Amino acid sequence: MFWVFFYCERLFSFVYLWSFLDSMQKSVFVILVPLFFCILLTVILTLCPSTDVAN
Repeated sequence: MFWVFFYCERLFSFVYLWSFLDSMQKSVFVILVPLFFCILLTVILTLCPSTDVAN
């Protein structure tokens, strides 16, 4: 019964976050998403030993 409450709480926080992002400026969101993907790609390339970009 606890996981149902936990799931509803997660869903409510996600909806609240989405409405908060919707009220924000779209330009900030458009800038932050590619920046996040660039950081994620850099971390993946750094942690992956098969693609040795340093040499």
